[in-house]
Amino acid sequence: GNAVASGQWQTIRSGHQLIPMHDGKVLDWVPGDGTWRLWNYDATHVHDVLPGNAVASGQWKTIGSGHQLVPMHDGKVLDWVPGDGTWRLWNYDATHVHDVLPGSPVDIGNWFSIHTPQQLIVMHDGKVLDWDPLTGDWRLWRYQP
Repeated sequence: GNAVASGQWQTIRSGHQLIPMHDGKVLDWVPGDGTWRLWNYDATHVHDVLPGNAVASGQWKTIGSGHQLVPMHDGKVLDWVPGDGTWRLWNYDATHVHDVLPGSPVDIGNWFSIHTPQQLIVMHDGKVLDWDPLTGDWRLWRYQP
């Protein structure tokens, strides 16, 4: 069928990552410089599904290039560095307009068996699929924050 909405954003371009959050908002993150904006998502807006102004924005000093952000089913955000396996788990709070990952990490660690080129995929039941697209190998992990 045809697209239900379409348009062109002036400020969301190459270098940005759009991450759907558990609360229906969209995190627009630029890993290259750590800047981010949080947008409301509204599929009923046929001209702009991220209408109006960003509801929050800021810049992270410790979350940038080489990191991946993975929204978890419980509302936390996993900040993972595939190159070395380090990770931090953050609380996500859309009401903090200057930092939606406020305060210190909830937990930190280092995976020795999960790193590049593996991908982490949060499944609908909250478990996390660890998949190596080069070999096809995969593992399913329980997520217990």
